[in-house]
Amino acid sequence: MKLQEIFIEEKEDAKHLYFRYLPGTVRFITAFAKDIPLFKNLTQSDQRLLIKSGLLEISAISDSTHIEIDGSSLVNRKLNIVIEKDRLENIGLLGSLFKDLEVKTSSK
Repeated sequence: MKLQEIFIEEKEDAKHLYFRYLPGTVRFITAFAKDIPLFKNLTQSDQRLLIKSGLLEISAISDSTHIEIDGSSLVNRKLNIVIEKDRLENIGLLGSLFKDLEVKTSSK
């Protein structure tokens, strides 16, 4: 059974996806970071701050292998999301990140 694709068109759509996806991502990053010896030496407050500050970038890098360019859309098969390229500027920080990635990959 194929899951229905979620179209990300506005900032609210991106927020909804982000908050649905966030808890699992935080658990994954935290488990990974706890295996880094120097990370364990940081205070718990500094550990939280470090994880929070890099969350969007780490998520984008982690999912980058699942994103395909399909004509005028970016498609993430893992999360079943579709983002039309012309809507990237409307979805906030997530759209800006994808726009930057698109420019960098298309210039190569």
